[in-house]
Amino acid sequence: MEALRQVSRSGSRMKILTYKTTSDLATIGDAWDRLSEPEPRFVPSFSELRYELEISKSDFRILVAVDNSQVVSIACFVYRNVTKPYGITEIKLFRLSIKEVSLFGSCVLGQVDEYIFGKFLRLIINDWSFDLLELGYIIIDSPLYNVVTKLRGGLIVGKSRRNVAIQWLIKLPKTFADYTGSLGSSTRRSAVRQFKKLERQSAFTVHVIHRLDQIAKFLQDAEKISRRTYQWNYGPGARFYNDAVTRERLVRFAKEKKLRCYIAYFDGQPCAFAYGEWNHRTYLYRIAGYDPKYVSKSPGTALMLWMIRDLIDNTDCGVFDFDVGGYFEYKPRLGNTSLNCVRLQMGYPYRPYSFFLITLDQILNLAKNILGLFIGQDRLMQRAKRLRRYGDS
Repeated sequence: MEALRQVSRSGSRMKILTYKTTSDLATIGDAWDRLSEPEPRFVPSFSELRYELEISKSDFRILVAVDNSQVVSIACFVYRNVTKPYGITEIKLFRLSIKEVSLFGSCVLGQVDEYIFGKFLRLIINDWSFDLLELGYIIIDSPLYNVVTKLRGGLIVGKSRRNVAIQWLIKLPKTFADYTGSLGSSTRRSAVRQFKKLERQSAFTVHVIHRLDQIAKFLQDAEKISRRTYQWNYGPGARFYNDAVTRERLVRFAKEKKLRCYIAYFDGQPCAFAYGEWNHRTYLYRIAGYDPKYVSKSPGTALMLWMIRDLIDNTDCGVFDFDVGGYFEYKPRLGNTSLNCVRLQMGYPYRPYSFFLITLDQILNLAKNILGLFIGQDRLMQRAKRLRRYGDS
């Protein structure tokens, strides 16, 4: 661990601590979890942060601002040599090798102002030579967004408000009846009514997976369902695997009392599953799927409503996070609040490759917008999915 001492504008003594090895991180775990609680969306727990850094073996910097012995801000930056795909929506055009620094969790926790972020940025620039600094999807008009987009000097920022990604969430009320009552009339007539109808059938059962002894069967049945979904053709990111990596992850969550997965059965056969991550009072909905053989019964939507009711009735969960992006009509139908996000990148204007990457991303975003205007976003996504399906077959 290294420390850089600076005097803040208020005259108090501020330290910026730099952590470079996982063995030094134990002292900041409580501060990470404390500062992540007020965040409006899901933030990985400190145990997950540490685990990801350990298994990736990538070079990293965790920067901690300490003011009068109090941790006021934390950010984690990870350095990798990556091969990055470029394309329009789901259509992949080519790949480029990039020296990339990424902001873990797309967030700077705690206090975010020009002074602190500027110090963080200078330390990263001094330690690493990179092509892109990938900040991820940042909430528009959040403190981090306002600081980054107003920066002047050595780095340029790639952004576009015309490419807003909506992150849908559910702020969970006290009762499930309050939640369903807040939904639109068409959703209550279709999804909620179908859910109640299916639930009344004795053939339909749902299991909540939260113990170690439930994991093996869940993995077996969830992969069986996932292989039958149309998303399986889109590649690894859309698939749920019964493999050692997934098993170890679920076992770790179970031991930490953070495991909560769901699987539905009809006549004893697995028909739908859902997997997510739990931290503090926020549940992040990661991946789900249903067997198309049961499409007439809407088991995917029914399971999602069952999950929401379970989280309201049996946990202290306050937010159900659908994550950023994705053209899924169920998110705006079932969500009751949203965050407008935009992907931010930073690069060097005087380095040709860095400037090229920022410009390339803007050109591809513009091309997607133009195509969307001519043929519509929904049709564009449908065509992209068909191309991906044919390309993967």
